[in-house]
This record gives sequence, structure tokens and C-alpha cells, in this order.
Amino acid sequence: MSRKLLLTLGTRLGGLLLGGWVLSVALRSAQATLSGALVRDCLPLLGLAAPWFCVPLFATALSWWLLFPPGSRLPLGEATLLSWIGLAVNWVLPVATLGGEVAKFELATRPAGARGRGRGVVAATLVVDKTTQVITQLVLVGVALAALSELSGRTSALAASGRGVVLVGLALGIFLWGQHAGMFGRTLRALGQGEHRFGEAANRLDAEIAAIYRRRLALSGALLCRLAFRLLFAAEIYWAFQLFDVDCPLTTLLLLEGVVQGARMSAFVVPAGIGVQEGALLAAGQLLGLPVEALMAAAVLKRLRELTVSLPALLVWQILRFRKGPAAANR
Repeated sequence: MSRKLLLTLGTRLGGLLLGGWVLSVALRSAQATLSGALVRDCLPLLGLAAPWFCVPLFATALSWWLLFPPGSRLPLGEATLLSWIGLAVNWVLPVATLGGEVAKFELATRPAGARGRGRGVVAATLVVDKTTQVITQLVLVGVALAALSELSGRTSALAASGRGVVLVGLALGIFLWGQHAGMFGRTLRALGQGEHRFGEAANRLDAEIAAIYRRRLALSGALLCRLAFRLLFAAEIYWAFQLFDVDCPLTTLLLLEGVVQGARMSAFVVPAGIGVQEGALLAAGQLLGLPVEALMAAAVLKRLRELTVSLPALLVWQILRFRKGPAAANR
């Protein structure tokens, strides 16, 4: 077994252990248990959550679609299908939230469906799309943490999370600067590969990224669609709360959703955010004085919906890859 594989397996195992520890601490603190009865109670809500997923899915597909040059855009239906697959890969597989972009690139650049789109164009849209994901996530998480701190009066308890958001923000700022500075071509030139064909591809990628940032209207629309994608998942918390007749304002629902997404962002080493997502929702809800049972139901519903919409997408992904031929599917 290679050292790289051992390191990967060790990282994934460590992430799962971390997620399990976070969840166990949250359950002990809330004096709660995860019961089969609660899972059964949440199953009927999938009749709402699974179809509702189509709305945020369309928002994220539209966000990516807008980043393409007007004459080289994927059909919106294809962008929606590939976005569904990309989300499923990032949500379920241990790929540190990047594997979905790789899957989308592979499928979007298929010879049968490329329709004149260069690989550089697709890669550039995915780089900027990932940037919009992090920007909107940071905005939502930052606002949620500030509101939670104000409402709960527990500023010290949220200081570490706030520092994590700041660090991610700094990393994003560096990444944005690099995109505007032509980081891909510069990197290969620094490595002495600037005249190589990979250097030429990197220069084209830098040029395509710069062109996207010049289309400010499309970029603004992509950011708004991506933010809508994040906010729309707050509906799941509302439905779960209705099981226990818990009424809370929309601002609280959005606050909790922001905390959940912040936990997933900060715990990218934990496969599927298992344990961390649930623990963050329980902890934030307790700070606001919300019933533990309702919070547990929301956590369970989110996880059930994630699996329900992701597993078919992974099957479709493998079917599409196989249609390219066994050799391509095994790459």
C-alpha cells in the first residue's frame, strides 16, 4: 500500500473520528439520543424535502451557467444535471468538496457534448464557480455567527468559529488575488514549464478567468443565485420544526442554516461533514433555547434528504461515465 493511499485513508478515518466525537459531545450536552423513532417520524417529510431540492438545484445550476460566455453555454438542462451530480459527489464521497468540480469538468468536456466549448472555458467557469460558493458561504456564515452571538450573548463561545471564518476569508482573498494575477500561468512559468503545452493551457485558463470577471452582470447574477441556493435549504429546518409545533422567525431559520453550512465548510476533512453538521445545529439551537427534539429532527431530515437525492445522482454519474467507454471511466 502506497504512502499516499495510507495518508488519504488516515485523513478520512481521522475525519470520521472527529465528526463522531463532535456529535457525541453535542448529544451529551443536549442530553439527547438519536433514536429510530425520530428517523421514522422524519421519513414522511422527505415527500417535501426531496422535491423542494429541485429549487436550490436549479439556482446553483443557473449560477454556473451564467459564468459561461454567451456563445458557449451549456444547455441549462445539462448544467442542471451536472450540478446535481457535482453536489452528490461533494456531499457523499470523501473528496474534500472538490471532487464534484472534477466530475462536472469530465462530463462537460465530453467529445459528444462539448459543442465547441474548450476545456479552458469549462475549467475557468468551475474555478470562478467555486469562488462564488465560498464567497456566499462566508457571507452567510459571518452574518449567522454575528447574529447568534448577539442573540445568545455568548460571544466567547463563538470566537473560535469566527476566527475560522476569518482564516477562510483570508485564504479566499489570496485565491481571488491569484486569479486576477494569472496564477496558473505564473506558477508553471516559475516551475520552468511556461513554454510547455501545459503552460499554454494554463495561460488560456488565466485568460478565460479574467474574461469571466469582466462580465460583471453575469458574475453578480451568479453570486445571487448561489446565495439563493444556500438560503433555500432553511425550509428543511422549518418543516422539521413543524413536527414539534415549534414556531420561529425566518431570521432564526436562516441563522441556523448559516451555522450548518459554516460547520460543513470548516470541517471539509470530515467525510460528508458527518457529526459536525449535526453537532453544530444542536449547539446553535441550544444557544437560542430551541427544543432539542426539533433540532434533532432538522439534523436527521437534512441527512436523509442528502442521501435521497445524492445516491441516484451517483448512479447517473457512473452511467454517463460508462457511456464514454470503460477506459475513460476507469481514469
